[in-house]
Amino acid sequence: MKHDYTKLDAAILGHIKSIGPVSFTRMQVGSVREEAEKLSAAHAPFSTHYKPAWRFIDGRLQALRKAGKIRYQRKPEGWSLTTKEPTNDR
Repeated sequence: MKHDYTKLDAAILGHIKSIGPVSFTRMQVGSVREEAEKLSAAHAPFSTHYKPAWRFIDGRLQALRKAGKIRYQRKPEGWSLTTKEPTNDR
């Protein structure tokens, strides 16, 4: 089953933008948690195994990382938005 992750991605990016570097644990609140719970509930009838909301959040964090929109940093620790560095094209 294909899911639409647009709202969850927007909630994750908005959450990171509003508070800065955020840990995975602190990511699981508010609109992020609500959207993940909706996806988990929508997934349940079509699957033989339960997929908890935190797995949707984790998967989207990794997808956003691979897309270059966020990164994980060590100090201060947590997920943060990437800053696009200007390139020196010569």
